[in-house]
Amino acid sequence: MSTAWLSVIRQVLRRHGGYRPLVFAIGFGFAVAVLSTAFGQRLVQHAHEMSALPPAATVQATVSARGAREYPAADDLSALRALPGIRSASWVEAPLRSTWLRPELFDGPAGRFVSWVVTADESAVDTLALRIVAGRAPVPADASAAVVPLVVSRSFLRELGPGAGPGTRLRAVERAQDAEVAGVAEDFLSHGMMKTSRNTILWPLPQRDVPLRTYLVSAAEDEVGAVVDRVREALAGPGRFVSVERTSEMLQATNQPIFRARTVLLTLEAIVVGTLLLGLAAAAAFRAVERRREIAVLRALGASRGDVVITVLAESTAVTAIGLVLGGVLVLALRGVLSRAIPFFTIHATMVAGQAALFLATGWLASVVPAVRAASVPPSVASR
Repeated sequence: MSTAWLSVIRQVLRRHGGYRPLVFAIGFGFAVAVLSTAFGQRLVQHAHEMSALPPAATVQATVSARGAREYPAADDLSALRALPGIRSASWVEAPLRSTWLRPELFDGPAGRFVSWVVTADESAVDTLALRIVAGRAPVPADASAAVVPLVVSRSFLRELGPGAGPGTRLRAVERAQDAEVAGVAEDFLSHGMMKTSRNTILWPLPQRDVPLRTYLVSAAEDEVGAVVDRVREALAGPGRFVSVERTSEMLQATNQPIFRARTVLLTLEAIVVGTLLLGLAAAAAFRAVERRREIAVLRALGASRGDVVITVLAESTAVTAIGLVLGGVLVLALRGVLSRAIPFFTIHATMVAGQAALFLATGWLASVVPAVRAASVPPSVASR
C-alpha cells in the first residue's frame, strides 16, 4: 500500500505526463460537485420557503382597475366576501410574485435595519391568518393616518430594541414617512432575491387608481377549485381583464426555474463524475499495460493475483485522495466569496464527506476492470 502511494506521488511530481493532469481534474471536479450541490440545496430551500407563503391565502385574483366602467376596490371586496366558501378577502399592492420582494430601510430606537413590507388593507391579518399577540389589527383609518400605524412581526419588534412594543416610533427611510407600531403578530416570512426574513410588517394600503389590482382570498383547501370559478365570475365585467389562480399553482410556476436550475446543476455534477470515471479507468488501464513486465516480475516473486489487484486499487485511491485534497483547498478558498454573494449559502461537512465518498467509490469502480486484467498477467512475461 505504501509502495502504491510513493509511486503515485512520484507520478504526480513528474514534470511531464504522469498523474498530475488527472489529479488536477479530480480536484476541480470535486470542487464543482461540492459547490453545485450546496447551491442546489440552497435553491431548493428557497423554493420550499416561497411555496409555504402565504399558508392561508389560497386564491389570487388579478384584475384591471379600469374597463368599460369603473370597478371600485370596495365593490370588488364586498362581492368576494359575499361568495360561499370564502373566509376572507384582501387587497394587496401587487401579485404575490412581487409582494414579498419589498425590502425597506427603517430607522428605529436601536439604529437602522432592514425589514420586509407587505402592503395590504385592513383585512390582510385575516386573509394571511396572522395571530395578533399585542396591540391591534389594522383598521381602514390607518391608510390615511399622518403617522402610519404598522402591524409588525415579533422578530421585527426585537430589532427595535428592548422595551419596544405598541406605540414605539420609527421611520421608513425610503418612503420618508414616520410610523408607529400599532400591533404585533406572530412571525410570518417574506422573501426576495434568495433572502429570507421574519422581520416583516403590514403597511396600510390606501386604495389607489392603478392599472392592475390584486386580491388575496382565503378559503378551505377542499373548496379552492369551486372558489376559483366563483371569484372569476364575481369579478368579470365588460372590457375587464380577470385572472384567477391558486396561489399554490402560481408559486409552483414561479419556482419552476429554481427546480430546473437545480436539475442543471445535478446534470453538471453527473457529467463531471462520469468524465472522471472514464479518466480514471483510462489511466488505470494505461498504467496496467505500461507495467506488464513489472507486474509479471511481482507475480514471479510470489505475489498473488489479489496482491496485484490491491496494488492497482491502492494507486487509484491515492490518485483520487490527492485530488480530493486539492479540491477541498479550492472549496475552502471559494466558500467565503460565495457566502457573501449568496445569502444563507452554506457548505455542510456531511455534504463534503458524501461527495468525497462518491469520488472514492468512482475511483475504485473505474479501476476494478484494469486491476483484474493486470492480475491476469502471467509470470512468464517477466522473461521476455
